[in-house]
Formats: sequence, structure tokens, C-alpha cells
Amino acid sequence: MRRGRARRRTLAVLFAVSFVACTGDATVSCSPSLTCDYKPAAFDAPPRPDAGPPVCDETRRRCSAATIAAGGAHTCAVAEAGEVLCWGSNAHGQRGPLPPADVDAGAFAEFSSPLTDGVEIAAGGAHTCALNAAQQVVCWGSDEAGQVDGRPSAESAEVRLSGVEAMGVASAVTAGDAHSCAVVGGLVVCWGSNEYGQRDPRPDASVDGIAVLDTAMEAVEVVAGARHSCARFVDGHVDCWGTLLNAAGRWTRVSEPTRVPGIDTAAALTAGGAQTCARLLDRSVVCWGANANGQLGDGTTTSSSAPVVVRGIPLALYVATGGAVGVDGSATGHTCVVDKDFYVLCWGENGHGELGAGPGPDRATPARVLAAPGRMPMGPLEPTGPTDLEGIIALSAGAHHACAISDRGRASCWGDDSEGQLDSVVTPTPMDFGRAVDVPRFSRQRGDGPPPGP
Repeated sequence: MRRGRARRRTLAVLFAVSFVACTGDATVSCSPSLTCDYKPAAFDAPPRPDAGPPVCDETRRRCSAATIAAGGAHTCAVAEAGEVLCWGSNAHGQRGPLPPADVDAGAFAEFSSPLTDGVEIAAGGAHTCALNAAQQVVCWGSDEAGQVDGRPSAESAEVRLSGVEAMGVASAVTAGDAHSCAVVGGLVVCWGSNEYGQRDPRPDASVDGIAVLDTAMEAVEVVAGARHSCARFVDGHVDCWGTLLNAAGRWTRVSEPTRVPGIDTAAALTAGGAQTCARLLDRSVVCWGANANGQLGDGTTTSSSAPVVVRGIPLALYVATGGAVGVDGSATGHTCVVDKDFYVLCWGENGHGELGAGPGPDRATPARVLAAPGRMPMGPLEPTGPTDLEGIIALSAGAHHACAISDRGRASCWGDDSEGQLDSVVTPTPMDFGRAVDVPRFSRQRGDGPPPGP
């Protein structure tokens, strides 16, 4: 298998390759495999008598995933062309601005403007938010707590957040269980549920609307969990607010953004159900919060208000943490990272196969994610057993599932599939329980060339 340095060279080569573009005579199809149908008169006539079916640039951009987000029971991705696609549960219209009855459970939903130019995507409990190319925040799905537009409503619809736009363009967006946040001009703004102070920790906070948090420094990233939110600032420190674990081991609602002790070099941030993790500048990973499933990765199941170092991850490239909080306050969670060799490792809850390593108990230390038997994650179909999921450059974790994107635009997901959130096909008890499966729309790799003939 290729190692880290070789893969980095491969990445550079892949993005430098030029592709033959389709003409008006060609049609694009992404599923079940990447194809570019063509007319011989268009492609085989001189001066290209031996050209054959091209790998169309349009097809590549539509069929390659650029970013992905795992939510409560749905998943969304942005194709390189900017199209936003969602699959899984649509009980609240979280797959797109379509009446839930119009789309069968599990099926792909493609929708139009302004979501043909997506840049960033965030999936919450039952809603979704995105940034478009103009850096406008767009949300859709459940608006019961105002997580779509700041005004609680039973309606589910696509809404452009005019309150956020008025303050300037957004540079980051996140979606929690029932609230959303964005970074706008260095300010942190949040909307949606405030039951636990996760939108606005101030005691006199309004019951709805969009809150602008009072922070003394420019924010560069914000993440949302089930009952809390955290922001990363330009100097590398992290503040959190909402209901947090205190030093005495009790969950307490704080009255203002509270600095996380011991972190001053944070380079990336992620929030799960009731735990938070940060990747530091030295590529180590620290986590804090709930740990009943071992989701903090320190080898224990002891919750911690202070960050603890994840064991067995000397160099991490990406980190994502997921999970959920029950009505009784119990918290479950899992965490995944991409290591220096572009493999995925996960730890924490495994009741739904969140660790991507097949059936087994929860784990308090990292283990590699496996691809389902029958295919090689970076190659053609082969009659092999499980192999390591490799070549990963993007990662996201939801309530009980997780997803990743390879350096060739292939998307894979693992964990709970009861709503079709893995690959758009509802399978309550997958045959390859817990192992990564391909997302059909993004299952073929860039650079593979046209599919073989019969």
C-alpha cells in the first residue's frame, strides 16, 4: 500500500491532470458507475480517430465528492461541481426543500439554486445548513426550534438567513442537534434552540432570533454539539458555552463563553453529542466531555472537563466526532481521525457499527476503519475480504454513523443505516455490519478512465 509521502505526491498529480471535456452531444451519468456516453461522430471523427470515450471533466466534477456531512439520520455532500446532494431520513425535509412525501426514504435528493454552488455543508439532527459560493448561509429542514432561520416554526423550507447576510459574508457554518452557528466577519452568530444555553449563554437571552456572541477576539471556526457550542480563535484558544461538564463532574449551564483550559494551539475543532475534540498544531488530538463509550480516546471511560490526549495518534490530519444525547441526559459518542498515512481510525460507541470495524464492543482507543468485503477502497472490484479504508482526505461523524471522502472523490460511510444514511439504501441490519460502504453517486474514482466494456 502507498504510504503518506507517496500519497501526497499522488494528490498533486491528480489535481494537475487535464481531462477531455464533453461536448453537447454527450450525456453525463454518475450511477451506478462513472460514465460519459458519447456519439462516435462527436469523438471518433478526425482529428481524434482513436480518442474513444473520454473521461469528461463535467462528469468528474459531478461525480466526485468535495466535502461531506453526517447528521442525525441523514447525510449530505457537495460535489466538486457545487451540487448539494442529501440522502437518508427526510422526515423533516432535511434532505432538501421538498415536501417529505415527495421523496422516498433513503433515495437521493438533488435540488437547485442556490445549492448548485455549494462550498461547505453541515448536517444537524434534523436540519442542514450550507455556504454557497457567495458565502451566504442557507439552511433547510426542521425549524421547530428556529434552527433554520431563527424563528421557530413547524414549517420545513429552504431559507437564506437574511440576519446573517446583513452582518457580512460567512466564513464557516455548523449545525448541532437543534441549533446552528456561523462565523461572520470574525463574529460568532447562532440561532435555534437555547434550552441548554447552546445558542446564547447569557441569562437574559431572548427565546428566539439570531444571537451574536460577545467574544473579545476574532473567531475562525465554530462547532455545534447537542447541548453546547465551541469556537476556535485566531490565537489558537477555544471557548465553549451551553451545558458543559464542570471540574466536579456535573453538567452545568454556563453564563458566558468559557475558555477550555490547556489549549492555546488549536488548529481544528469538532463537536459530538456531548464531547469536543481539537487537533493541535503539533497534529496531536485532545478531547474533553462525556466518555461513557470511550469517545475521548484516552483508554478510559471516565468523563473529563479538561482535555485529554488521544492515545495512539501521533500525527492526525483530520478529526470528527459524533454522537447523541438522550432525553434522559445520557450521552453516547464516537470519534474518528485521519492519520498521517491517510487511514481512518475510530473509537467510542460501536452499538451501530460506528467504529467501521465490524461487530464488537465499544473501544476507548483507536482502531482502523475497514472497507466492506468485495471491493478495494482505492481500486477495482475484487473478491477480497475487508481491507483498510485508505486515501482519506475528508471526514464527518453523525449521531450513529460516519462518512469519509478519498483523494479521488470517492465517498464511503459506515454505522447505522436504518434510514439509508450510508448509501441511500435502507438496510436496518447491513450484511457487512459497521464496515464502510460506497455512496453510489460518488463511488467511482477520478482518473479511473471510462468503465470497461462488456
